[in-house]
This record gives sequence, structure tokens and C-alpha cells, in this order.
Amino acid sequence: MEYGAIDLHKKESQIRIVTESGEIIDQRILTTRDRFTHVFWGRPRMRILIEASTESEWVAQHLEELGHEVVIADPNYSAMYGHRSRRIKTDRRDVAALTEACHQGTYRLTHRRSARQHEVQCRLNVRKEITQARTRAISVARAITRSAGLRIPERQGGDVCHASLWTGTVPGDEGDPVAVAQHHRRVRRRARRRR
Repeated sequence: MEYGAIDLHKKESQIRIVTESGEIIDQRILTTRDRFTHVFWGRPRMRILIEASTESEWVAQHLEELGHEVVIADPNYSAMYGHRSRRIKTDRRDVAALTEACHQGTYRLTHRRSARQHEVQCRLNVRKEITQARTRAISVARAITRSAGLRIPERQGGDVCHASLWTGTVPGDEGDPVAVAQHHRRVRRRARRRR
């Protein structure tokens, strides 16, 4: 059975394939579905080792669709790299060490998420980023408002998003955003005149 490894990177990846006759094929390709299809389509079924990374799951799924067995290995498992020197690190040396680990079985598998788990994780990541961006925007709005000598009142019930619509207390017009904006313009004009 043929075996090999891929040292994945964002733009280009290093591939090494060892055929049944012992021939070694080294190739550097773009990290795209088309290039992986071009290299691996029509080859006999083979075991391919890939280090766990951001790109590893979609590459593994694509290669499995092409009929190959894919192993996603833990990159922190030092035995996988055998005698490789850390002083001289190149993609060709890395892929050679990964290929040897694939052949000898000296790797530790990583957990692969199901499609459903992956979808949930993506949604949670996006939600976290949106929440953090919203929190930063509210903090900036509060700081700008405080620098003008005003305060954004805290709302009962913790509705911070609704509270961000309040931009200060203007005598007689506490709930009118237009009046608040006009008041802010007047305050900024006065501050500019004082300079």
C-alpha cells in the first residue's frame, strides 16, 4: 500500500508520496481542492498523514472523497518527528518526518469533529466575536460620551444594546436621541472654541 504525508500551510503545501516500489515523489502545490485532486485523483488507495491544523479537516475530507485513508495527527506528539533536528527546519524535512511516522505508525490521532459539531463550533466562534465587538463598541461609545462630560445611563435589566442608544442626560429630553445628538454637537462646538 502506498503511503505519504502532507505538510499543510495556508498557501502552499509540501507533499511526499512513497509508492509500493519505494519511489519517493516530492511535490510542492497550492493548498486548493483542484491541486489536491490533480495530485491524488486516480492514485491507488493510500494512507496519508496530516498534522492537525486549521486546514486539515477540509483537506482530509477531500482526500477521503478521492478514496484515500487520511490520518490527522497531533502535532505536539514529539515521537512523530523521530530524529529530526529542530535547528534546521524546512518543509521538506517536516514532510519526510511525517511520512516516516505514517509508515511506522508513530503518531497520535486527534479527535475529529462531526459535521454537526463543526457547524456548532463555527456558530459559537462567530457569536463570541460579535459579542466581543459589540462590547468594545459600547465601551468606546461610553468613553467618547464621558469625554464630553456626559454619561450613558445603565438600564435596569442589563439591556446594554438598548442602553447604547442613550447618549447622555439632556435636561428635559432624556429619551430623545435627536435632542441628545444636538446637545453633543453643542458641547463639541463649545470645546473647540475654548481651545
